[in-house]
Amino acid sequence: MFNIWVYFGIIVLFFGFLDAYKYKILSNKIKKYKTSKGQSRIFANIAILHKFFLAIWAIYFLKDYVVATSTLLALYTSIDLWVQIYKFYPFQGRGRFGYQRPSFFKYLWNSLLPNKIAGKI
Repeated sequence: MFNIWVYFGIIVLFFGFLDAYKYKILSNKIKKYKTSKGQSRIFANIAILHKFFLAIWAIYFLKDYVVATSTLLALYTSIDLWVQIYKFYPFQGRGRFGYQRPSFFKYLWNSLLPNKIAGKI
């Protein structure tokens, strides 16, 4: 016999998959148009950080593998979104001669900083 917590778990799992699907749609949109001009790096960073801490909470403290599974799937797709934003970031439109894509770590550092503090990458 199902109780209310089983139904709640099914609802949480469903919304976790919708969350992961949201990031996958954004990632596929970037791949399709081959530019990440309209995507926010801060949004992707916050999504990854949120899913990372939610996965730790679900695995170690809550010990609920339904929440952990949906969170890890959303974490994977949000990391994929961040990689696609890095891969298709419009570096060529900067108006600089001989400008090259920054290293992964410099891009990561600049994506974590606010735009006023981060150097022009």
